Amino acid sequence: MLLALWAFSKSSQRFHDWLYGHPLFGPPLQQWRSHRVIPGKAKLLAVATMTVSFVYLAFFTAVSARRKALTALVMLYGADFILSKRSQLQEQPN
Repeated sequence: MLLALWAFSKSSQRFHDWLYGHPLFGPPLQQWRSHRVIPGKAKLLAVATMTVSFVYLAFFTAVSARRKALTALVMLYGADFILSKRSQLQEQPN
């Protein structure tokens, strides 16, 4: 979603605004923009999707080993980025 929001911000303000204001996708994107937070459920969904996608690629396609390795590296980088971010807002002391 972060990549989609970035791409839409460069190409279509209308789609960017739609995604940012969407009832389901908007709140996590707004949390990211304001506080650099990725909710735990979004992290789990992203990493699980990458894992399932890679398993499919690795075992059910005729892609070369080199491309599989490159894909794995890109996915690992993405997973590391996602997992290294905070999952919830930190409360401010009074």
